[in-house]
Amino acid sequence: MNCDPNVAELILGFSVGGITLRIAIALLKDWLKVKGFLALLLTLACCAIAVAIYMAVTGWVWMCFLLYVCLVFAGTQIVYRATRKT
Repeated sequence: MNCDPNVAELILGFSVGGITLRIAIALLKDWLKVKGFLALLLTLACCAIAVAIYMAVTGWVWMCFLLYVCLVFAGTQIVYRATRKT
């Protein structure tokens, strides 16, 4: 198993620094009217979908999938914290 952590940067970079992914997540949260823990699960699911799309093209390794989902999720949370209105 050779998981490259730069893949998360690639996925976030492809979604323009994670902002596009965050906008898509925010739109889904508003549309589904979820908050709190459910919103967090929705964010995790969206990150998993983004990673699954990438891995469908490049090849699937479960341990790498889990690592990439965690890294992309962390990246979206950093973008969220940096861009949210307080």
